[in-house]
Amino acid sequence: MTIHRNAGKVELSEMYAVKQLAANEYAHTDPLTTPVEKCFDWGKELGDLVECHGREFYLVVFRSIRKSTANSEMLYKADAAAQEEARISGGLLKYWYGILNERRECLAMCIWASRDDAVKAIHKPAHRVAMKLASAMYDMYTLERYCLKIDEKLVPTFTLLGSLSY
Repeated sequence: MTIHRNAGKVELSEMYAVKQLAANEYAHTDPLTTPVEKCFDWGKELGDLVECHGREFYLVVFRSIRKSTANSEMLYKADAAAQEEARISGGLLKYWYGILNERRECLAMCIWASRDDAVKAIHKPAHRVAMKLASAMYDMYTLERYCLKIDEKLVPTFTLLGSLSY
């Protein structure tokens, strides 16, 4: 992935990437209770952000149990539209989504350039559609928000800013 510079400033929108997390990529197999620090090899996953050393990022973690009656196709389409809308609006750097396990549990995460970028995205039309589907599609879900700092050795530090469960 190429990182472009404009007068020395990294254009973060160019860094956006989506990655499906296959079951064997998880460091641990319990997406509902595994601490975010231990979910997978962060150093490997954050290597391309090293150009932004010293920056603080905003991480949103979505842990869920999907209803057995959920319309997965509708959910995937709404999620894809919301992610594309967020990418275009700016600030969304990475998005990971997991595969449902046998208990219909899943983990998804996105890294934003800032909290302001994330807040801006939740007010967009496609994101509102996806949020409205949540009560119909999930038995439960938790949104966790973190400040993420990456040091020069690619060691991340996570500071929990808040958590909401539904």
